Amino acid sequence: MKIKYYAYLREEAGCKEESLSGSFTALSLLRFLGEKHGPGLSRHLLSPEGDEIHADLIFLLDGRHIEFLNNKETIIPENSIVSLFPRIAGG
Repeated sequence: MKIKYYAYLREEAGCKEESLSGSFTALSLLRFLGEKHGPGLSRHLLSPEGDEIHADLIFLLDGRHIEFLNNKETIIPENSIVSLFPRIAGG
């Protein structure tokens, strides 16, 4: 799968995108990415307890928001594109 980071998540991850292989749910993928890239990224991906997706994270799986799939239990297929965006307010 390909993971794409946007806005300040790129800086925290240290890359614009990366490829991974393996079997993940949305939540387990975010936990893995947080462990891989450290607490700077993890705090933007997960709730403080680590059992929920951060409320300010937009998680798209092949262009569809996971809230419309199976939310944190959504299975991420091997050939997918995951896009991670912070919710940014502005005007």
